[in-house]
Amino acid sequence: MERIEVVRRIPAPAARVVGLLWDPVELQRAWDPISEVAVSYHDGRNQEFTMRVRRDGRIESVRTIRFRRGRTITFFTPLAPPMMAWHRGAWVVGADTDTDLSVVTAVREYELRADHPVAGEPAVFRAAFLARLGRILDRCADHLGVPGTPSTQGAGE
Repeated sequence: MERIEVVRRIPAPAARVVGLLWDPVELQRAWDPISEVAVSYHDGRNQEFTMRVRRDGRIESVRTIRFRRGRTITFFTPLAPPMMAWHRGAWVVGADTDTDLSVVTAVREYELRADHPVAGEPAVFRAAFLARLGRILDRCADHLGVPGTPSTQGAGE
């Protein structure tokens, strides 16, 4: 199992940040590689959706089941991206009520499929995945009308 984390400080209230990350249709507006979202279940705390995402010149279909508890959204993907045997993670949003600053941690755990070409270069994939998560959070900050402050960290680094 591989684990990565990316942290961004976003000068926006935590409620706005969590709202954006929880709403897959709004997230699609922020992160343009998402070309389509179909929500099949949503009750305010639990959610299931399928999205089509552009990556490396291809369209991937990813099914995600998410759970929201306060400012933490955890998920797993029964239909993971094609290079992964499995994939799960979380968005954890911390708040500083004095400054309206949010600290967002994107956590991902995954295992690469042994029969996929990226399995031969796990460090290259890891670096690209860290960068992609950072771009997602930067685009979320832009979407909320504020530039994010880069602060990327990989687990164990």
